[in-house]
Amino acid sequence: MEEKKEIDVPKILLYSLELIVFILVIFYIYSSRNPAEPQGVYSESAQKETIRSLMNALELQNVHDVPLIGLTPRIQIYIQEEQHFVSSYYLEIARGKVMINNGVSNQTDIIIRTTQEEILKAVNDTNYMKESLSSGKTTVTKTTSKFVLYTEGYPEFK
Repeated sequence: MEEKKEIDVPKILLYSLELIVFILVIFYIYSSRNPAEPQGVYSESAQKETIRSLMNALELQNVHDVPLIGLTPRIQIYIQEEQHFVSSYYLEIARGKVMINNGVSNQTDIIIRTTQEEILKAVNDTNYMKESLSSGKTTVTKTTSKFVLYTEGYPEFK
C-alpha cells in the first residue's frame, strides 16, 4: 500500500499568514498613495460650520425634539456650491444635539435650498437671510403640518 503524505499544518498556516500580511501591506500602500477625495469643495468640518451658520441665520437654534410623542426635527438642506454641484445634508435634532449627516433623508419637516454665496452673505450680515428668503434665492419648503412645526419650535418662515 502507498503511504499517504501527512499535511503539514504549521507550514500551511504560516503561508496563509504571510499571504494575508502581504495583501494588507499592498492595501495600505495603495490607500496611502490614493487618498479619498473629499466630498464637495470644502472639508467636512468647514461644511458643518457652514450648516451651523445657516441654522443661526434661519433662527433654527430653538428647534427641539418632543420626547413625549417621539418627534425629532429633521431638516433637509441642499447647498449649491457651483453651477451644477449640489451638496445635500440632513439634520436631526435629538436631546438638544444637532447631528449633521451627508445625504438625503426621506422623513423631513422642512427642506432648505440655498447657495454657498447666500450663506456667506448671511454670515456677514445677520439680517440678510430675510432678504434672501423674500427674493427666492433661499427657499424653505414645509413638508409636515403647521402643528408639528409649532410643537418642534420652528420659526415662521415668510
